[in-house]
Amino acid sequence: MKILHLIYDDITNPWCGGGGAIRTLEVYKRFPKDWEITVITGAYPNCQRIEKKENIKYLRIGLPFNYPLSRLTYSFLAPFWIKKLNFDILIEDFSAHSPVFSFLFTKKPTIALFQNLFGKYELKNYKGLKKIQGILSYLFEIIAIKNFKNIIAVSSLLEKEIKKINPNANIFIIPYGVEEILFNGNGEEKNYILFLGRFDIEQKGIDILIAAYKILVEKLTKNWLPDLYLVGKGKDEKKIKTLIFSLKLEDKIKLLPPVYKERKREMIKNSLFICMPSRFESFGMVACESQACGKPIIASNIEPLTSLIIDKKTGLLVERDNPQQLAESMLRLIKDKELRKFLGNNGKEWAKQFNWDIIAKNQLAFYQKVFSFTYSSSIIIN
Repeated sequence: MKILHLIYDDITNPWCGGGGAIRTLEVYKRFPKDWEITVITGAYPNCQRIEKKENIKYLRIGLPFNYPLSRLTYSFLAPFWIKKLNFDILIEDFSAHSPVFSFLFTKKPTIALFQNLFGKYELKNYKGLKKIQGILSYLFEIIAIKNFKNIIAVSSLLEKEIKKINPNANIFIIPYGVEEILFNGNGEEKNYILFLGRFDIEQKGIDILIAAYKILVEKLTKNWLPDLYLVGKGKDEKKIKTLIFSLKLEDKIKLLPPVYKERKREMIKNSLFICMPSRFESFGMVACESQACGKPIIASNIEPLTSLIIDKKTGLLVERDNPQQLAESMLRLIKDKELRKFLGNNGKEWAKQFNWDIIAKNQLAFYQKVFSFTYSSSIIIN
């Protein structure tokens, strides 16, 4: 079987490197080794145009000079590669910010994988010139959902939203997973709070987290106040640094590069707790990873995070865009070690359901089902 997978992001992309990119690698490295898997992603500065990772061939297309141009040229060039490459089934990891609409360029079986639907949020909340982006995102998502017959959704919430637009779509829910290594061992609590994720202020609510931390500075003595580690990468790194310096918090808030595997496990397990003040999310893989490590998490009271975190049992949920409420929950966990332990132990049990091996098996089965149905239907029609 030859798979062609379209996704703008990959884990080495300095502008993104998000959960979708990690999911792509984790799922496909568990596929049969005799399957040919080609992943087309966007180019970035100094990238390898062709790279082999595990059993996966990555092709990076487009102009790498800046983030908007990279996304735009990826969308423009992807159809040429669809026409050029030989494959049996095509999967488009759909993003309204870099749509391909692959169903227009092939008659072979296609599947859309929806990690998120941001169009409605952007349409409602973006102002000025960004409003145009919101309108386009919303329209692109509607077009894609109406035209893809086979769809993978990463959460039940996404499935419900997609069904409202295309009730006849063949939708299969396949969530994210967590690495087995995260369940292993115990950490030694150190005096820091952790944020893990892409440096995207609008989506991840990093401005809210910094504002909440500023409130903690005013409430706690220096000995009680933990550091705040922001771990990741992304397009807003300079803006975040500017915000930190403007509040004179550079001695307490540390920006650190992304971490993986053992180092990620170590950073999560040694933290006091994790903060995830997102304004919107696709799935929320960090929530699963944190709970797998036995760490409590404070997160926005939004879907899909409310499906991943049980309030007051595995973590604490707070109102979105509310730094005061976030600060109060942070203060509560800083002062209450027993509560941290209670939430963390419950979270570790809860996270055992998110297993990459099972997820890869289910995704493989869905591909085979779509492929078989498409060609059996074609034979019947002919």
